[in-house]
Amino acid sequence: MVVGALFSTYQRDRVQRTAEKLGLKVFTPLWHKDQETLLKELIFNNFEVIISSIASDGLDESWLGRRLDEKMIRQLVELNKKFGVNVAFEGGEAETLVLDCPLFKKIISINDFKKEMSSEYSGVYNIKDAVLVKKDIKIKI
Repeated sequence: MVVGALFSTYQRDRVQRTAEKLGLKVFTPLWHKDQETLLKELIFNNFEVIISSIASDGLDESWLGRRLDEKMIRQLVELNKKFGVNVAFEGGEAETLVLDCPLFKKIISINDFKKEMSSEYSGVYNIKDAVLVKKDIKIKI
């Protein structure tokens, strides 16, 4: 079982206990990886990621649906300094949705959504309609 935990011992241990009950082994390739570096690698490797929910000081409605990019990473580093926001959201400050990555055969295309806030710094990007779109295959020479 592959787990994306970075620093959350709680998350890693919980998965480990479940895996052991099922006779599975756990592999945590990202364990203790620098979070800022990880986010930059996602961009470099053509991952298209959006913020699907927020729950932290400093993250307002404008973050919902926002795509991961270099500017966002710089802002997250600043929010970490100011509010202690975990740069990779491992503390539950936000959740993300991967719309595209090298492993996907199709891209998730969002046609309709609604931002729903439960407080100034807590809300969800509620996807009302989405479709899978075939990727254009580009061959690198």
